[in-house]
Amino acid sequence: MCGAICVVVLCYFHMVKNMRENAKKASTGMNYIESVVLPCVESLHRCPDLRSFEKLSVATLKRFRSDEENAVADWFEEYYLSDRWRNWYAGCQPIAGVGFTQGPIEASNRMIKLAVICIIL
Repeated sequence: MCGAICVVVLCYFHMVKNMRENAKKASTGMNYIESVVLPCVESLHRCPDLRSFEKLSVATLKRFRSDEENAVADWFEEYYLSDRWRNWYAGCQPIAGVGFTQGPIEASNRMIKLAVICIIL
């Protein structure tokens, strides 16, 4: 039942971190990831709806392949454009205008940790 009502959402910021860590997949390394892949990923992230995301995904893969970065294209397609993990663009948010990062929760956790450290010291 849960599969019918739940949407698996991938954190955009963790995805970008993972892409940087996997820069070795690009034949030109980190330079290609930083100068080409990440700007393309940011454009994909800003897509307002699934239709836009799918069209831009096709164009993005064509770009990677035309740059002869087939390993990057294959990896990106397999991990970040598959049906299960493609929910990292802005338009797939369950509630419009509400981001799905844990930033506010992490900020609260940080304050709690700082308070505890201050009390202990």
